[in-house]
Amino acid sequence: MWGTRGDGPGDFNYARLMCWDPLTPLQNGASGALIVANTDSNMAVGWNPAAASPVVAQTPTGPWETAGGTPPVGTLDDPYGVACDPSTGDVYVANSNGGNIVVFNASGTELGTMGTLTKGKLGFTQGIWVDSDGSVWAASGKNDTVYHFASWGAGGAELGSVNVDASLGVASGAAGTYGIAGDAGYVYIALPSVNEVGQFVREGAATVSGSCTAALCLVGTFGSRGTGLGKLATPQGLAFGPDGDLYVVEESNDRVSQWVVP
Repeated sequence: MWGTRGDGPGDFNYARLMCWDPLTPLQNGASGALIVANTDSNMAVGWNPAAASPVVAQTPTGPWETAGGTPPVGTLDDPYGVACDPSTGDVYVANSNGGNIVVFNASGTELGTMGTLTKGKLGFTQGIWVDSDGSVWAASGKNDTVYHFASWGAGGAELGSVNVDASLGVASGAAGTYGIAGDAGYVYIALPSVNEVGQFVREGAATVSGSCTAALCLVGTFGSRGTGLGKLATPQGLAFGPDGDLYVVEESNDRVSQWVVP
């Protein structure tokens, strides 16, 4: 383990989510860095954990660190989620209080922003994930809506959206949305307010009643509040392991749980 509390790039200050960018070029000729959203320092930082003592990743153009400070002075405003595209090295940062998604290349250079420019729609984005086709899914905690965007390289346009509360048939704001992860068949969304994980299929996929005609269509949910096996308490981060199982960070249980999913 490494890190101390502080505002500098080599510190952690309420670090939230992270992703592995295999294409980050390092000065020593190797590649790969762990990109961490350092929320309360308003920055994202790339780490080289392969070093004898993990350090901020040094790329050929300098350290992998974004500007600190609240915009317009800095680039990010309370970033929560980060998602790495393994095919391009692009890094997508859920810029929660900025109301957008900020995109960086593998070396940490800002490429631009994408997503709706008004906080009323893409507001307080937390979870974000890059699909196998390079498109991007982002969860807005403000209105429990998940938005689907084309990749940065394809223009970053909004492709569709789904309101999770409506899909579950619950009151507005009741479900909550946070982490997102997916595999070849399904997209999974952490629903912290109801202590469940939702399982969805993409538009065009076959369902029991026909085909999915929205950006995402609900298949079902799993979990309920508790501490035992098969229970969840405030699920937030989601990630698939190399074994194909889904790993869930549970904030209120202070644990990571492992799930076999279809």
